[in-house]
Amino acid sequence: MLVRFAYSYPDSLTSTTPDENHDAPLEQAIKHIQQLAPLLQDHIGVISAMYAGFIGAWGEWYYTQNYGNEDDLTSEDWDKRLSLVEVLLDALPYPRQIMIRYPHGKQRLLNREDPLQDNEAHDDSAAARLGHHNDCFLAKENDQGTYTDKPKEYPYLQQETRVLIQGGETCQYNPPRTSCPTALKEMCELHYTFLNHEFHERVISGWEEQKCIEEIRWSLGYRLVGIRAVTPETATIGDQLCLSITLKNIGWAAPINPRTLQIILRHTNSGEEITLPADPQVDPRKWLPGEHNFQTSNLVTADAPEGQYQVVLCLGDPAPDLAGLPEYNIVMENLEDTEYPEKRLNLLGNLQILLN
Repeated sequence: MLVRFAYSYPDSLTSTTPDENHDAPLEQAIKHIQQLAPLLQDHIGVISAMYAGFIGAWGEWYYTQNYGNEDDLTSEDWDKRLSLVEVLLDALPYPRQIMIRYPHGKQRLLNREDPLQDNEAHDDSAAARLGHHNDCFLAKENDQGTYTDKPKEYPYLQQETRVLIQGGETCQYNPPRTSCPTALKEMCELHYTFLNHEFHERVISGWEEQKCIEEIRWSLGYRLVGIRAVTPETATIGDQLCLSITLKNIGWAAPINPRTLQIILRHTNSGEEITLPADPQVDPRKWLPGEHNFQTSNLVTADAPEGQYQVVLCLGDPAPDLAGLPEYNIVMENLEDTEYPEKRLNLLGNLQILLN
């Protein structure tokens, strides 16, 4: 679920009248966010990310009564926007991200022009929790004001979105920019995780006519396939079970939220499953498009009776209210455990456990 709060949602796409651009003063908005905080915390498991929202029409940070309009922002306006973001970051539990509408907006808020590097990602700093959304993707060369200096801001986004969420929607039919070649190129380069499939209708229908809509649907976010899994033929109780797994992400983006990686041993006769401790060294949020290899090692304990086992990989959600729910597991499309499809697990191979 992607959550956005806005005080104003005009029917007209071009409306700039004060009544339709109404939003709350900072003090009132902060009170509302603080009231929402317990709900966000209680339901964080099903929230993928949250728009900064609150400011201006559609919560899009442009036409606004109380925070300065985009073409004439004062230092006081920026201070108010930063205060709102800080309260949002406090209200939305780490590690969920807040999405900012304009790349230069994040740069100005944090007083930092260089993009977040891979080795800075996934901590609780503001830089590592402020992602991006573009609500006029492909509209014009500057995407209707999304970019103030595209030659600088586009490469900035290319790097940032390696480790931060990027999504949005189209807002205007504008061929050839809205046509398939440019759409596919930019969604790939900017690591798009999501896109509104209902708007803009003519842009979406154009992709259907040009026959790239299925590629877009399949490529948004991550799409994992197994390349190889190296498992030993036998393991002895008391020894380490070492596995090597190679996978490929053929989507446009890495997973944006944490995943728990666990190996499960399933006895082929009894069906009993033994879940080995999670490996904290493997972070699926680092699985950018391309091939990845990781090794994992666990002690084979005495609670694993000797016999033949299936070796199964679980990529579950670590959120307390979702852990153990198969609906939230990641399944590699060519490794699905078809014997137990309802469990949404990845079948890696077979193993015989021997007594010492």
